[in-house]
Amino acid sequence: MPKYFRPITPSQRKLVLPTLLELDPPDKKAPKSLLTSKRRINGRNHNGHITVRHKGGAHKKLFRVIDFKRNKENIPGLWTSVGEVVSDPILRGALLTVLVTALLCAPVITFSPLLVKEVFHGGSGQFSMALGALGIGGLIGAIGLMAVDPKSDRRFISTNFAIGFGLIVCLTAFNPWEWGLPAIMVFAGVAMTVSNASANALIQSNAPERIRGQSVSLFMLAMRGGMALGSLLTGLLVHWVGVQVALLVNGMLALCAHLLIRRIWLKAF
Repeated sequence: MPKYFRPITPSQRKLVLPTLLELDPPDKKAPKSLLTSKRRINGRNHNGHITVRHKGGAHKKLFRVIDFKRNKENIPGLWTSVGEVVSDPILRGALLTVLVTALLCAPVITFSPLLVKEVFHGGSGQFSMALGALGIGGLIGAIGLMAVDPKSDRRFISTNFAIGFGLIVCLTAFNPWEWGLPAIMVFAGVAMTVSNASANALIQSNAPERIRGQSVSLFMLAMRGGMALGSLLTGLLVHWVGVQVALLVNGMLALCAHLLIRRIWLKAF
């Protein structure tokens, strides 16, 4: 119940503060096991000699012990929550789908300028067209998701479009035409948006309320961290074998990984 103050001073005009009676009711005392006393110095130094006078006495102060780590039983701490998210087959499948997509498929966006320059001998105009086509594909995918029935199983949508994204990465490596890159990027934008957005919706709708924040954080970590790590590994592969072979290897690995995840994920329930 809030506490209202009389406007005796200008600062107390319309002042309302919580009383926290639900957390600390006056009729119930705190358990002694959760109370500790404050050690007072009383004006003495490390030898016990009085260095400042008139500091002794006063009432004994007690402090409430608070478990900030929250790693006790039935209280979800950091690693407990992460373990609970990973142990759930629905959430685990969604996170693995996003991670593999970011790790193996998303580098096609990072290395599209190198692809334009080395394979098609184009410039900034062609790269801008390919990047714009990716954005258009993402917009189309977002609009298409609005027409999906909310009761439909998002696992099929997420994993099937993730498999399609792997095929698109393979087609990008085999594409010999300059005009084909923007068209492929449109489909890449659709596949990436639909797969990741479906996985995100699945995580937020299936995660329990107590670990929903940790689930969304792991989703963002899988997507952003996977893109960074995938770009680094693909960059090393590009340095050794070239951009086309590197994208082909990424696409084939993404196809195998997504097919395996799909087989296990759909058997969960």
